[in-house]
Amino acid sequence: MDNFKTINDSFGHQAGDRVLRDLAGCLTRSVRKADIVARYGGDEFAILLPETDMEMAKMLMKRISHTIKNHAFEWRSERIKIEISHGISTAAEIEKEQNEEELIHKADSALYHMKQSRNILRAASNDLNFHRSPLNGDTRAESPADCRLKGNRGPGEMS
Repeated sequence: MDNFKTINDSFGHQAGDRVLRDLAGCLTRSVRKADIVARYGGDEFAILLPETDMEMAKMLMKRISHTIKNHAFEWRSERIKIEISHGISTAAEIEKEQNEEELIHKADSALYHMKQSRNILRAASNDLNFHRSPLNGDTRAESPADCRLKGNRGPGEMS
């Protein structure tokens, strides 16, 4: 999740915990029955997608982005806007002498590069070069004030 510290600072840790639980629910509802969603640590989640190639993984990440963008995260009648960035790595890209730690490292590297250049989905290849694929929808970072939306304001209107 992007800008999680801002949510905790603006709304408090209980609100941050609620957002994490809601996000976990959104992720779980967005993936297939065989997929596994797990909190990796802090504001990061890992999603295991068995029997999934890179193109299917990209499609699932776009679906997740759409679900998150359209979900109403709320705390005490205030709407909280969250955004996510993704990094993808597939086991098919990992050479036999590499292990699951390398797979996670490649996904984490892809995530880092994603956060550096908004609106691009990064997918790690075997040599750690990155394939760029534009995402549909706006995933750019916003200012801390953009996390808070109030009342019945229209989409994108700030409090």
